[in-house]
Amino acid sequence: MRHPIRSFIISVCASISIGYTHLAMADIVSDTETILNWAENAFPEFFPEHQTTQSIEPWLFRYYPQTDIYAGINTTDYNAYVLGGPFGNEPVFISSSAGLVADIAGSGGNGDIPACNTANIPEGFVYRQSGNVIEITTNGQCIKLPRDTNLCEPPGQPEPGEPVATGISVLTKTEVLASEWRGVQSSIPLSFLGTQPGSSAVCILNTPTEEQIDLIINSDICLDVTEEMQEQLAAIPGVTVTPPIGQATKMTVTSTRVADCLQTDAETIYDMYTNEILRSPVPPQIPDIPNLPGL
Repeated sequence: MRHPIRSFIISVCASISIGYTHLAMADIVSDTETILNWAENAFPEFFPEHQTTQSIEPWLFRYYPQTDIYAGINTTDYNAYVLGGPFGNEPVFISSSAGLVADIAGSGGNGDIPACNTANIPEGFVYRQSGNVIEITTNGQCIKLPRDTNLCEPPGQPEPGEPVATGISVLTKTEVLASEWRGVQSSIPLSFLGTQPGSSAVCILNTPTEEQIDLIINSDICLDVTEEMQEQLAAIPGVTVTPPIGQATKMTVTSTRVADCLQTDAETIYDMYTNEILRSPVPPQIPDIPNLPGL
């Protein structure tokens, strides 16, 4: 960091009171991403090239070396500021974060990260992108998903209609690093109820868009599945349920363009133009577990 903003940050830090709730912090982090993504899309002359958000209390900010400009949100007053370049060496107030988020939504402005349409993501999910790496997190909280939601829909999808033979083949590999149930104690393995550590690969022929090529998506999320799973889990002998119930998963997904899906190690190969499944894994054998009513 340069001296002007560093000294300003230090002076403000001295007056901060502690005690922000996790929920409030999650909201301001999400709002910050929306505002700064929108600023990059709307004012590329000031904020060229996507930059990752950094954090030095009480600031969430991005620095743009091409223009020597800082843009960020002060988590003490929840206002947006800019600094550097044509704005000078003192932070310049722009607007409240709440006002900016409302204006962006009302104007149809684009607050997405470059690789995903995040306009309808669930509250509590936070998205960040740096280069071709996307980070998705719920910050340790278990989030209840609404019925109609969008976790990371790539922009540029074609309108519904006849499929197109694009000639684009994309290999997507998924590595589940960790998975656990929260609010559940069991004397038997619950691996058949959810995602387990391991890896898999799918290759898609005639992918309609190149937006997801050469992306790395790291996710660390927890979903609140109390409503969906409480009765089902409580009916299993040896299982004790203490709501709320959460299913937490850490995984990495990589997508790479390939010349020929058939020459990859993908367990599943699907052609979006012909709607054919060219390769399919053998369905896994679910162990015979007695006395599992409702499963």
